[in-house]
Amino acid sequence: MQLQPHFLFNALHTIGQLIRTGQGALAVRVLAGLGDLLRRVLDGASTQEVPLKQELEFLRSYLDSSRSVRGPPQSGGGRRGRNARRQVPI
Repeated sequence: MQLQPHFLFNALHTIGQLIRTGQGALAVRVLAGLGDLLRRVLDGASTQEVPLKQELEFLRSYLDSSRSVRGPPQSGGGRRGRNARRQVPI
């Protein structure tokens, strides 16, 4: 499991912004979620393969943190690539 460094920088910037705008409770939740996510990354750093359930839990945590950093997805108006509607088999 890996995280992009840019995600970490964005998350820390968002936490700082939340604190500066008086949204301390949300900042604490985002920081706690980021801590959990980093703990999962470090716990799995030495393994090459993880069970699918563990990978899905990691992805869920990552997406929750990402939503906190970026906000909810915007509908319409955005530029879409040609693969935007591609379905991934489950």
